[in-house]
Amino acid sequence: MSSFNRISAVLLTAAGLLLASSVRADVGDPEDALASEFKAAGDQAMQAKRYEQALAAYEHASELEPKPSLLFNRGRALQALKRYPEALAAITAFKAAAPPALAAKAGNLDELLANLRQQVSRLEVVCDVADAKVVVSGKPLGVTPLATALLVNAGSAHVSITADGYLPFERDVLLPGAGQERVVVRLVPRRSEGRITVNSLVGAVAFADGVRLGSVPAEVTLHSGRHRIRVEHAGYLPAETGVEIAAGSQQALTLPLEKSAGLLGQWWFWTGTAVIVAAGVTALVFATTERSPTSGDIPPGRVAAPLIVF
Repeated sequence: MSSFNRISAVLLTAAGLLLASSVRADVGDPEDALASEFKAAGDQAMQAKRYEQALAAYEHASELEPKPSLLFNRGRALQALKRYPEALAAITAFKAAAPPALAAKAGNLDELLANLRQQVSRLEVVCDVADAKVVVSGKPLGVTPLATALLVNAGSAHVSITADGYLPFERDVLLPGAGQERVVVRLVPRRSEGRITVNSLVGAVAFADGVRLGSVPAEVTLHSGRHRIRVEHAGYLPAETGVEIAAGSQQALTLPLEKSAGLLGQWWFWTGTAVIVAAGVTALVFATTERSPTSGDIPPGRVAAPLIVF
């Protein structure tokens, strides 16, 4: 029988053997024998790099016959599965429980533990809402408030905090090896607020109810109800519109901008110029029109005003 078939057979018959041994008075020897079978199956699975099966076999063996050696084996299987916080806990427990002769067989435990600590980080999550679910890189790790910092794998991680009646919180964090990171969360109630993302031309600036949000794309959380959104960009006419924010909503708004026509292209400039030209013509006509002399010593005749050049 191959090692894979042997491991599978041991695991499949475990439940029946455990049930049979539990109703016998002399349960010691059968359990010891079964524990040895699980231990052997775990060793074979480790050699075959079937780490999940190895871990399951070691855990079954530990339930039947707790031994320090099984703590070490579990730790190495967890390490191979990159479940570093659990591996660190198992190897630490082995070091504390193993007699000196057994500990010596495990090699340099201090070096192994130091390497594992570099793979583990402490994550402190502070949330203003109780009973919020904390998920790190897809793995549920408890609910708020957390009594202690979480032991998680060091490196990049995605933190998700969710609670009934609140918008979800999402953040990517970099967790330092053998260090600690703190994440403070303020959840936004779904019943009273919504989020909107404002977009337009690159470099445009967005405003909500007259408050500058910054360059687009700009995201803002607003109370439910009617709001005015405005976008400005140099060389363009401002664009503004009203939006209705629903409680718990997440929406996007794009405001197009129309390029400004400039000074010479505006109708009011040309109208003003026309008035000025018309006024000039009228003055010239009036100044060159023959009229009766006023009182004085200027002889009668044509009176002309000098031509004024601007």
